[in-house]
Amino acid sequence: MSRRIYETAKDRANEAAVAARLSKAWGCKLVKCAELYMVDWVIEKKGKVTHLIEIRCRKNSSTKYPTLICSMQKIIKGINASEITGLPFVFVPMFTDKLMWIKPTRDMEHNITMAGSDRRNDPADMEPCYNFKISDLTEVIEK
Repeated sequence: MSRRIYETAKDRANEAAVAARLSKAWGCKLVKCAELYMVDWVIEKKGKVTHLIEIRCRKNSSTKYPTLICSMQKIIKGINASEITGLPFVFVPMFTDKLMWIKPTRDMEHNITMAGSDRRNDPADMEPCYNFKISDLTEVIEK
């Protein structure tokens, strides 16, 4: 039995808005990947994929918590795809106050905890998650 998907049309629109901001800031074209693909987006330049991108939109400021969680499965898929293809994997969280990024790698500090949401009474919402220190993220400089 497959897991229920909670992503809404509004979530997809928020991600697309972040992708548009990244495209402008980084001078590139972002292309949305298929639903449930290993990453959300890719950067395409002159017909070639140059980066693998995972976008997360958060409903809190970057200063509310010292860390940001993301599914361990998503991060490992991105890192593995990066290592196999040689394409950089970039995790891009959007907070209410900042757009930020980090390049997760196998060699980075691994702080993994059980985390997720308990709002929907879905046991599958709790899973091993990477905890990224906000201080390790870089703010996207927008033009």
